Amino acid sequence: MYKKKIAAVFLFLSVLFGVLSCSSEPVQDKQTIMLIVKAEDSTFWKTVLQGAQAAGSEFNAEIIFEGSDREDDYETQNNLIETSIEKGVDAVVLSACDFDKTVVSAEKILDAGIPLITIDSGINTDEDVLFIGTNNYAAGEMAAQMLAELTDGKAIVGIVSFEEGSGNAMERYEGFLDRIALYPDIVIADTRFSKSNIEAPKAAALDIFAKNPDVTAIVAFNEWTTLGAGYAIAEAGLTDNTVMVGFDNNVDSIVMLEKGDIDTLIIQNPFAMGYLGVKYAIDAVNGQKIPEIIETATVAIDRDNMYKSENQKLLFPFAR
Repeated sequence: MYKKKIAAVFLFLSVLFGVLSCSSEPVQDKQTIMLIVKAEDSTFWKTVLQGAQAAGSEFNAEIIFEGSDREDDYETQNNLIETSIEKGVDAVVLSACDFDKTVVSAEKILDAGIPLITIDSGINTDEDVLFIGTNNYAAGEMAAQMLAELTDGKAIVGIVSFEEGSGNAMERYEGFLDRIALYPDIVIADTRFSKSNIEAPKAAALDIFAKNPDVTAIVAFNEWTTLGAGYAIAEAGLTDNTVMVGFDNNVDSIVMLEKGDIDTLIIQNPFAMGYLGVKYAIDAVNGQKIPEIIETATVAIDRDNMYKSENQKLLFPFAR
C-alpha cells in the first residue's frame, strides 16, 4: 500500500503559507490527534508540529506531540504508539522509525478502530493507510541529478545516509543509485548508514575522506546527515574540492550553503506533512473517504537561487 502511486499532489506553497483551501469542515467537538514522530529535536520535526498545530487550530483538534529521543529508537516509538491506544485518542498521525519493525504496533491502532495516517516515513503494511510526504525515490533521483550537473557527470562519491531500516532512507538511496547509474563516469566509492545526529555522520564522512582521498563529492539524505557531512567537509578543509548535495533547511545547513560547504539542498515540506496529516486524520474520524497517497513537493535550492523570494520563504518558513 505504501508504494502505490496516486495522483493526489498538493501545491507546495499554498499549504506552506496559509492559502489552505482544504475541504474539512471545522468540527464542533474537539478531537484529540496524537502526532508521533521519529524524534522531537530537529528543525524538520518542529516544522511538522507547526503544521499540525495550524490544522488543529483550524479544525478544533487537540494535538498531542510525541517522539523518541533518537530517530532509530523504534522500541520507544512502539511504546508511544501503544500508549495512544490506551489514551483513547481519536486518531494517530505517525512517522515510523522503522519500515518493518513499527508495523505490529501500528496495526494495533487499526485493530482498535482508530484511524492511522502516516507521514514522511511509512510502514510495510497491506492495510489501507494514507501516506503523506515526499516522494522519496524521486527525491533521491533529484539529489543524483543535482550532483551530476554540479560535477559535469564525473565524480567519485561518498554517500552518508541515515537509519538503514527507515523507509524514506532506503527509498532516497535507491532513487539516487538508479539515477546516478545513468552517468558512467560517476563512481560510488563508499556508503555509510548513520545515526540521525550530528556526530555520527560527521565521523562517517571524515572516515570516508580518510579511506578514500580521491572522493570529490558527498551526498547526504536528511537534516542530520547533511549537517554532519557539511561540518566534516569544513573541518577537513575540502570546501573548494568537494561537491555536496544534502537535504532540508536547518539554519546551519543554510549557512553552509552560503559559505560553499554545501552546494545544493533538497528542501521538503514538513509543514504540509503535519498540516495534512491532521486534516486527513479528522476527515477519517468523521467518516470521510481519504486518498491512499499524497505527495508533497520538493525543491532543489543552491547558491544561485537561494535569494529568490519564493526560495527564501522555503528556507525560512517561520521565525523560531
